[in-house]
Amino acid sequence: MPIGSSLDPKRVLILRVVAQCGSISAAARSLGWTPPAVSQHLAALERSIGTPLVRRHRSGVQLTEAGLLLVRRADVIVQQLDLAQEEIAALARRDHGTVRLGCFPSSLMGYVPAVLRRLQHQAGPQIEVLVTEANPTDSAALLRSGEIDLALVYDYVDASRPPTASGAPQVLHPASGDFTRVELGGDDVALILSSDHPAASRTDITLADLRDSHWIAGCDLCRDHLERSCSTAGFSPKIAHQTHNGHVIRALVAADTSGLTVGTTPTTTLSAFRGHDVTVRLVPDLPGRRFFADYRPGADETPAIRRVLDTLQQVGGTLNDDLAKVRSGLA
Repeated sequence: MPIGSSLDPKRVLILRVVAQCGSISAAARSLGWTPPAVSQHLAALERSIGTPLVRRHRSGVQLTEAGLLLVRRADVIVQQLDLAQEEIAALARRDHGTVRLGCFPSSLMGYVPAVLRRLQHQAGPQIEVLVTEANPTDSAALLRSGEIDLALVYDYVDASRPPTASGAPQVLHPASGDFTRVELGGDDVALILSSDHPAASRTDITLADLRDSHWIAGCDLCRDHLERSCSTAGFSPKIAHQTHNGHVIRALVAADTSGLTVGTTPTTTLSAFRGHDVTVRLVPDLPGRRFFADYRPGADETPAIRRVLDTLQQVGGTLNDDLAKVRSGLA
């Protein structure tokens, strides 16, 4: 079913060029066409409107009253299109707007708040960041559907594979080809033990020393990481509980009177959890995490998204320094 007017906008604009140039041959040169092609479009336009639009004479063409009216309308259309183009260009140049950011839960304990503070300091209220908590799998779905603009995700280091040519650790799950991925930094994964655990007083423990412990697994990605690591260490962990809530993990470890319950925690969240009598230890055979920002190709051309992405990278760049301090404190 036709939508709107039966007039062909392209032919109306051709008529406007003819009016500006004063002849069909001059209009053809301006358009890069042949004079017969221009004449054919004018004839088709006149047929569709049902009245002559130009009168041909030896020195060129003259618009009829209907032709003059149509060209005036075409002038307004062109002005509006030019205005729209200017407004869109101005919109693209703006360094402000709303950015929807999907974040994995533990990033909200320190990393993301640091990003938001820096953005507020540097950009003020010009950029509004709307945060949605989502694990990496859910963030990918939200990004694909257009519900978020950036996805802050993580993956675990694959200790069985050598680093890339640039020296970056490889992770267990390669990036989806649907998105552009930027690496941001990473952290270690530490063990949380009861202070009564037999290994709590040691600083040289390995996963194999904890084979008889009762483990707390996190989300599906975290549980897979734990089971892989323990399998490499020669045993299958006894999963007693499953939660990704850091407060709950610490409470469960502290509450176990046998002292055998063990949980894990990302080192970037250590400062957020206080109040339980637990011991935190790093072990050499529990690989850490890497952080990434995923986005749809070309999304970083939007200035507000680019600004948030840059800030994620800036704050991510400080993680290595923080990681060294944490490792020193837990040694």
